[in-house]
Amino acid sequence: MKNMQDFHNWLSVREPLLLEQIRLRALTGVSRTRLAKVSNEAPWFIWDAPQSLSE
Repeated sequence: MKNMQDFHNWLSVREPLLLEQIRLRALTGVSRTRLAKVSNEAPWFIWDAPQSLSE
């Protein structure tokens, strides 16, 4: 995706939904406190971050 508008359009599609879209939509309803708490439980992918060869 080139920019946030493309991402928003992709996320706003009505049907059929991909599993990624369902999960990301669910995150929009999560409070910051809860999101911070669960983000410590698993690794997150950071866009444009260099990936190590071991991954």
